[in-house]
Amino acid sequence: MKWKEFLSVMDFGISLMPSIVSIMGTLPYFERPWIPVIIGIAVLFGLIALFIHNNLGKKEKALAEILATGYFINFLEPMARNIGKRTEVRFRDEHKSMHFDINSIEITVYMPMNSDSLDQISDVLNNQKGYQNIDIINAKDGTPFWSRAKVEGDRLKIADFPRTLFSLPRFVKISLGQTKPKKIRQYYEGFAEQLEDLLEDNRQDYVLRRIKVEKV
Repeated sequence: MKWKEFLSVMDFGISLMPSIVSIMGTLPYFERPWIPVIIGIAVLFGLIALFIHNNLGKKEKALAEILATGYFINFLEPMARNIGKRTEVRFRDEHKSMHFDINSIEITVYMPMNSDSLDQISDVLNNQKGYQNIDIINAKDGTPFWSRAKVEGDRLKIADFPRTLFSLPRFVKISLGQTKPKKIRQYYEGFAEQLEDLLEDNRQDYVLRRIKVEKV
């Protein structure tokens, strides 16, 4: 952990001096002056450790919220804007177009909860035999929006996962100096929680409230 990000040498000195002065002032009242010295130092370092721990937790939560918000704004919201009551979908590999009613379109976001499941989801969704590249055409201005989907009967099943999570292990190692699976998992959990909160906050949008988040 890069503790210097949360407590500089100057901060340490400023925090330490009042405690030293207080301890020194009370020493004449004790028969064994070393006792309040030990207690004071222990309390001081305990408070410093708590301060660092709390700020580290805030940083972890902030990173997860930033990644989830970015995914929501850059992918889910634009996709929802391109889906109307009846939507044209172009299949790039087959060079054809189909139209789907809004209630015939299913959207699933697969939310990995660890790095192994992230790799597995990526392999499944990038399999050309299962899912293919599509363009969702905006009915108002004809703007295409890329996604991955497959057709089953008269239903279009769009599937996606947050690709930004691939950078998570490296970021944690660079930023916090550690790559423990348990620590990284906390970021996945924070991401999932923030994404679900964003979808809940935007339930007034018919398309967004139909999105399913499936944790894997």
